Amino acid sequence: MDEILIKVDFLENLARDDIDLKSHSTDRMKKRQIKVKWIYHCLISEKLMGILKQRSYRFRLYYLHPEKPHKYDLIIVVDIFHDLAKFINVVTTYEEEIERRVR
Repeated sequence: MDEILIKVDFLENLARDDIDLKSHSTDRMKKRQIKVKWIYHCLISEKLMGILKQRSYRFRLYYLHPEKPHKYDLIIVVDIFHDLAKFINVVTTYEEEIERRVR
């Protein structure tokens, strides 16, 4: 559990330069009509609604959808690395009904 808390703390005070959108994620964003600005805005400014650890360095982050906050979450799957500097790779993104998170 401490590791997840460390990762959540790691998300604080992020800058745009700390975030790398991988080609897979940008391809999927285009197909799913997810705007790049939403990703940066959520990671930098919005309240994290949930987190699920998928691997030791990969996390599924849940944010309220910027344009459909009452019905959908925006899921951002990231790899978090922190050797000497903060660095987040966005692996993929997608929308999911809020009901899947709130049970």
